[in-house]
Parts: sequence; C-alpha cells; structure tokens
Amino acid sequence: KKFIKSFDLEIGSSMETANTNSIGDTQFPAISIAWGYKPNIQDLFFGFGVSYQSLQVLSVEHWSQNESFQGYFDYLESAFSAGIAVEYSPVKIGFKWIVYTQNIEIEEQIDNLDYLKTYNFLPSEFGLQYKVNNNIDLGLLISKSTKVGNHDMSLYRSKVGMSYKLNTKHFLALDWEKTSMDFSSLKFGYQYRVLDNLLIRSGLQSEVIQENDDWSLLNTMQGSFGFSFRIFKNIDTEKDLIFNISLKQHMYPNITNPLSRNIAFSISYKKFN
Repeated sequence: KKFIKSFDLEIGSSMETANTNSIGDTQFPAISIAWGYKPNIQDLFFGFGVSYQSLQVLSVEHWSQNESFQGYFDYLESAFSAGIAVEYSPVKIGFKWIVYTQNIEIEEQIDNLDYLKTYNFLPSEFGLQYKVNNNIDLGLLISKSTKVGNHDMSLYRSKVGMSYKLNTKHFLALDWEKTSMDFSSLKFGYQYRVLDNLLIRSGLQSEVIQENDDWSLLNTMQGSFGFSFRIFKNIDTEKDLIFNISLKQHMYPNITNPLSRNIAFSISYKKFN
C-alpha cells in the first residue's frame, strides 16, 4: 500500500490530424512511470521516473538517387528517458538522460549510445524549481542538443518560467523559452477547476523575436485546449484514475485549416490536481 501511494503511471498517444493523408500516418505513442520516496527526514523527498516516447510515420515514399520510385517504408523514432529528482523544500532539482533510436525499415536501427559515452553519460536535461510561497513557483530548464541518428541533432532548449496559484480554482503559468530553432518564444497557460472532478486547461504560444521581417509574429502563434476528468478516486491510496485529452494547433494560415493540428489523449493513475 505504501508503494502504491508513491507510484504514478500515464499511458497515452497523440496524432497529427492536419495535412496528413490518414490519421494513422503520424502517431506519437507514449508511456511514463514515476515513483517517489520519502525518507524520515523533514522536507526531503526523492523521485525516480522512466518514459518512452516515439514518432511513427507509416508508408513513407522511397525514391532512389535517380528519382525512381522504390516503394514505401515505415519510420520510427523513439526516445527512452530516465530521470531522478530531489526535493528539499523549497528547492527541487532534477536530471534526465535520453537515449534516441531511429528505426528506418530500409536501413539498420541507429541509436546515440556511443555519442552519450563520448560525453561520459552527462545528463541530457537539468531542471530547477524554487517554491517562493504557497502560491508562486519559479523554474529553470536546460536541455542540451544530442545526436539523433547519423545526421540529426535534438533541439537545444533553455526555459525559465513562473506559476501562480490564484486560489483553489484558478492557476496561471508563464514561460520564456529559447531553442536552437528560434530566437525565443513566450508560452502562457491557464487552468480552471470547473468541478471537483473536472479541470480545463488552455494555452497560447508565440515567438517574441522574428528573424524575417516579412513574416508576421501572428503567424507563429499556437493555441491549445484540453481537459482532465477524474474517473475514479481511491481514498485508500490517495490516487485517482484520470482521463486527459487536448488539442494543439497553429493559427496559420487560419484556425480551420492550420499548418498542424495535434490531438493527444492519455489515461493517468496519479493524484488529481
């Protein structure tokens, strides 16, 4: 029973539904498991977690160098992550390691283990959070660029953010993020507790500096909306069974026909908040 109280699980998937020939063409299955441990030391807490995320694209056209059609193949890119976190109130520190694999049906599977060994298995991500008071949290995230396959690199990412809990119903969050693909962007999120068993979330993201003056910043905007519904509450373990669903899409060129639209859904076993 003590183990179950400190154990979280989430299983889900997402799919790209805009500009694809079929909903099954692009899928993003994911699973994560987390476990926490509270020693007999005041304000100290340890957390451990593992996750699997993947990008699957079916029926990719295969062309030769002479532009001759060879047929179709499936593409799978996966990320296996392991993380540890330490909380000594009011500070939380976390580290995450990520192993990438690429499985191209017409080639051999590729991973980045040799690349990680070259850098002595240093963490792929570092996170820091400071609890100012019961309502305000400050955070920092640094994610380094890592080799993916023979030719690709993951994005470098740095982010600072703040969250503010207005009351038991309203929650706000604001992030500033810089990646190796843009100059910087702002992300704003809002959560509203409609009922004891229902949470609604919405978000907005936009770049703040645009390298091309001919391209409006409004074209970089993305919006999101979703909700979480508590299906079952277990009083003994203090854990809940939760259904989550969300939609995220670009505003460009218009809302009804965006550049991309992603729908995500999952089932979680954790505390509902």
